[in-house]
Amino acid sequence: MHLLVDARSVRFAPAPEDIYWENLTADTHRLFIFKALFINMVVFIVLFFFTSPTYIISQIELILNFKTFTPSEKVRSMYSLLTKLSLCLLRGHK
Repeated sequence: MHLLVDARSVRFAPAPEDIYWENLTADTHRLFIFKALFINMVVFIVLFFFTSPTYIISQIELILNFKTFTPSEKVRSMYSLLTKLSLCLLRGHK
């Protein structure tokens, strides 16, 4: 990797009265909102894809083993499944 030092030119900065200071203000509010939304979206995506497969697999396992349950176990497992499902639907995805 070459820095190409010979191709660069250096000069003094302009005097402070020659600078339009109004043009140097940054819109920090917009930047803060963008950063906050971006970070929250990344966290949501990561958590969604790490927790959803585990929950789905546990529910599929429950459904596949449903035939071997006794009647009282079936009622308890269905109650548990419906409780979890209703909580998920009412409050959003975990």
